[in-house]
Amino acid sequence: MQIINFQDINLSSMHLSKIQGTKSSVYTDNDRCYKILDKLYISEKMRLLEKFIDMDGIIIDGILFPKELIIDDDKLVGYTMDYFKDSINLYDFFTQERFVDVNDIFLAAKKASSIVRRAHENGIILQDFSFDNILSNNNLDIKICDIDGCKYKRKKSPFISMIMHNYYDVFMRRPYTVDENFDNQSLLLSMLLAIYHNMIFNMEDYDELSDKIKTLKSIRTLVNSLLKDSNTKVPYLDEIICDDDHFIIDRDKQVSPEKQLAKDYSIF
Repeated sequence: MQIINFQDINLSSMHLSKIQGTKSSVYTDNDRCYKILDKLYISEKMRLLEKFIDMDGIIIDGILFPKELIIDDDKLVGYTMDYFKDSINLYDFFTQERFVDVNDIFLAAKKASSIVRRAHENGIILQDFSFDNILSNNNLDIKICDIDGCKYKRKKSPFISMIMHNYYDVFMRRPYTVDENFDNQSLLLSMLLAIYHNMIFNMEDYDELSDKIKTLKSIRTLVNSLLKDSNTKVPYLDEIICDDDHFIIDRDKQVSPEKQLAKDYSIF
């Protein structure tokens, strides 16, 4: 993996990306993205550097791997990756318009699931993974970013996605194991979040749409199990999504996230 010196980078000449990390600042020169890990501790950067070195040479179509490591005084500062032009994260992509065809959400989830499968075949657990770090352009081309949050061999990230924090730590109140099923659970919950515009914590809310959409009807037992048992095994979504599902979601008819959050927390 190539290395560039932090002192050779002029961040002031670049643009702040529309997509920012929770533990980093992201810049772009319209050719590459520069992810500066300015909110990580030194020990976290050291472990991340070791993980990147171990992962060097892995190429998976659909994942934005580091192109160059940004080093300052032999310490990891950040990394560069290819710039995915005109893209936004999937959750924003599917909530910026009033009307959304559920088929587009399913198509994106299937594409993402295929990429997840290839990651698992290469020994990578995405871990800090949700629709928030899956990018899409208007053609529904899909790229997974924020690979620094993955687990590789015994080296894992100290972070998980907000959706999995809400599921395991807030709703289930159970410890979790970072494995292939963890990624599949995250992708399923992210897909449901994009459809319902809120996290599903009970089957009453789920059934508002499940009888109208074939895929949701077919996986109802799976979702019900997941809401009762965090050990529920979730298959790769490309195996369970119906290709010909079409249903237009009207965002104006869905409960606002703020009201839904208050409703959800009332069940604890």
